[in-house]
Amino acid sequence: MNINNKKIYKNPAENYIFSLDSPVNAQNTALALNRLCNKLQKNSNYLSFDWSKLSYSALIKLKHDLQNDDYSAGTINTYLSIFKSVALDAWRLKLIATDDYLHIKDIKRVKGSRVATGRALTPKEINNIVKRCLNLKTMAGCRNAAIIAITYGAGLRVSELASIKKENINNDVLVVIGKGNKQRIIPLPAFVLKHVKRWLKSRLAFDCEYVFLRVQKGDHIINERIAKKGYSDIFSKIAKYSKQEHFTPHDLRRSYATNLLECNVDLFTVQSLLGHSSPDTTKIYDLRGEKTKAEAVKLLPFQ
Repeated sequence: MNINNKKIYKNPAENYIFSLDSPVNAQNTALALNRLCNKLQKNSNYLSFDWSKLSYSALIKLKHDLQNDDYSAGTINTYLSIFKSVALDAWRLKLIATDDYLHIKDIKRVKGSRVATGRALTPKEINNIVKRCLNLKTMAGCRNAAIIAITYGAGLRVSELASIKKENINNDVLVVIGKGNKQRIIPLPAFVLKHVKRWLKSRLAFDCEYVFLRVQKGDHIINERIAKKGYSDIFSKIAKYSKQEHFTPHDLRRSYATNLLECNVDLFTVQSLLGHSSPDTTKIYDLRGEKTKAEAVKLLPFQ
């Protein structure tokens, strides 16, 4: 429906998704809603699901099923938060009654936590990876060294890495638009600038606004950005030829947080650099505890 050229969304889930500022967040929310709608009603998605049937009882059963399927407390709570937001839109659109919305809003969060996944690479490991990239003496190697340096040295999410434009690098700072369309300014260490400038010089003849471009077989640069999904393959190749255990862009982000905290940078500064809304989220990225525990058990006496 259009009123004065403004589209009105009658589907509360669609309404909620379109209200999200971040395209990545909107895409992930849509995928989550499709998965959950299918659990509530077989072969349905957020567009076909009958949102007038959304109820307290249905969500309590969904919460129970997710716990039985061994979903983590954090994941279940994220899903409940999404459904509560959709329920608010359903109430605004008069698809559900006020009592139904208030009961849904009152559903309690799941308690519990899981051990953090992923790993933190040491500065020595990261330095070795960058050197291996440069030792290839190729355009791809030069580009990949810069990718590793800036992902680690700025603590980037892969979506942020894929979105860096030349204009975002100003002298020794990087301007990033992160989750929730929030902008942050990240100072870049000298080692990052060195590798990024080397790559930018190598691709000087290409006018694509994005920093990191595709490199075709035969080591030919193409005037096209690397899509977000392309970084998974790039990181797998880098791990293989640098003879490292598999790692992901997010592992470099974890490394950034862990290594800063290990250097006694305060938690709130690291939170700001990572673009987290809460220090509790930043704490999840702190993998110093595993290293400390590993060092501690080495001291265990035994005869």
